[in-house]
Amino acid sequence: MNPAWAQRCSSWILAASCLMAIFSGCNNTPQTSQLDLTVPASADDPSTAPSESSLRVAWLAIEDQRLDTTSLGHIGNDAYVAKSILPWVNQQLRATRGANFAETEDPAKADLVIKPTLLKLYIQNINVAKSAVVVLRLEFLRHGKPSGQFICRGQYAGMNWWNSDEEMAGAIQKAFADCLLNLTASLELNIKLQHMESSASN
Repeated sequence: MNPAWAQRCSSWILAASCLMAIFSGCNNTPQTSQLDLTVPASADDPSTAPSESSLRVAWLAIEDQRLDTTSLGHIGNDAYVAKSILPWVNQQLRATRGANFAETEDPAKADLVIKPTLLKLYIQNINVAKSAVVVLRLEFLRHGKPSGQFICRGQYAGMNWWNSDEEMAGAIQKAFADCLLNLTASLELNIKLQHMESSASN
């Protein structure tokens, strides 16, 4: 290749790289977005309607043990926050349905009392993908006495198409839905064990 032509090509490449860096910097100005995590109430699934012999479950007030109780993490240069996270989480937990348990408002009348703790709730990016993670700790009490605990995890991963607030809120909602599936399975197992213990004592 002609040395002069090679030098000219190098200059063009350098100029193009500089322009890309400038425009990239303009488009990547750090922003903080507040996400709306609320979702419309869904109709109860008749397949998971509690039976007459269902055990009564009561939820205690949820505790938030995250270091930053408003932050939802970062995607690229963008930070995400949300207010009233605990009421939203509490709403999701109380909406949990199962064939063998039903919610009661009075812990004194409950067969199983659950103390939930929010340990993690965040989104992050991995290359061109986004990931949302939810981690809860559930402490079980029977007749006022500790009866074990369960760490409930939920996760969602998918392509980061538009980096929009709706996309990020949807990722967190899907991660929480995954967590609720694991939570329901744990509750059903815990309640079956309680049924077995009650039958054995009788």
